[in-house]
Amino acid sequence: MATYIPALRARIGVTDYFVSVMTLGEAARTIDYAEDVDGWTPETPPELKMQRKLNVQRVEKEMVPYLVADDDHFYSALTVEVRIARLGRDCGFVFESTAKFPGGIEFGQLTLDGTESLYALDGQHRLKSIELAIRQRPELAAEHIALILVPFADIATSQTLFSDLNRNAKTPSKSISLLFAHRDPHARIAKRVAEESPLLHGRMNFESTSLSANARHFMTLSTLYEMTKTLLGAIEPEIGDEEEQRYTTEVVRVIDYLTDAIPAWRMVRDDEEHPAYLRQRELSGHGVAQRALAELARRTQAQAPLEWPELLKRINSYAENGHSAVDWRLTNPRWQSVALQGGRVNNTSTSIQLLADELASAIGLEPEKRSPARSKRASAPRRVTR
Repeated sequence: MATYIPALRARIGVTDYFVSVMTLGEAARTIDYAEDVDGWTPETPPELKMQRKLNVQRVEKEMVPYLVADDDHFYSALTVEVRIARLGRDCGFVFESTAKFPGGIEFGQLTLDGTESLYALDGQHRLKSIELAIRQRPELAAEHIALILVPFADIATSQTLFSDLNRNAKTPSKSISLLFAHRDPHARIAKRVAEESPLLHGRMNFESTSLSANARHFMTLSTLYEMTKTLLGAIEPEIGDEEEQRYTTEVVRVIDYLTDAIPAWRMVRDDEEHPAYLRQRELSGHGVAQRALAELARRTQAQAPLEWPELLKRINSYAENGHSAVDWRLTNPRWQSVALQGGRVNNTSTSIQLLADELASAIGLEPEKRSPARSKRASAPRRVTR
């Protein structure tokens, strides 16, 4: 059965291609996957494959919920290869031009006679999520997605095209993604906290996930986001502005208490210390410590709901030898294999938990019970990062 598609014909490099639109339902029905079309098996040599294998788990956990839960969703175009079963003008696909525009672009009708194979060369995960999401929300089938249709030449050309489509693509940093995220309540709250906290206002990096040696910033948005999630726990996505502000105030309050308890943080807040100089000397200037302190605050709130501010003040208490209960200096041997590895700050989830344990012990908190799986992860080798 023939399918008729309105399309534009264009050219880039040596490749002629077509641009069109389909409903999500049509795309799910008519576009296949390269691994199904070619019958890939575990024995299929990698050099005969045209792209990576479909990761269904990622689709189910991340992409389908996005389409189903968020009405304001959007997908970029699918790049679809059209493989003709038989050669000749009367089979496969035919383009009939009805109008021409400056620059060599033509508009017309693309006819697919049903003998061809269509499969997603780029966007197979989007396609699979569309297929699965329609099962949960059938009305999604009426929505539209753009298509870029490319005639199949040979496997080598397809592999080159897949490589070209993905080689120069760069995923935005987590901070940039959070900066532009408006559906995630934790992201919205974190951005509010960045503006309202005396310590953080004007000292946040909203673009990178790490700070350079000489950066004037005190914290990244990605770190603040994780701190916010730790302190607030799960939040309903559709919270009102008043409740969002209440959560913001809670997080700002915790950061204020921590600032009062950590002399170097107070100095940064009062413009008596440059964040870059702090990072050169103290662990408290690094993301691993900032996230561990949020975890510490969460534990104090859980163990002592009424006295937790006083417990946090113990970070700055002094022992009999005249030293602070917590020695934040990077040269402190206590941080080795906890938050430092080979002299480098180790910013991993394991290090965050181990550092939180050390801080909790320093202020007299009860040890937190962990599941066996979590304890096993804590003993795994740690990845060293700058």
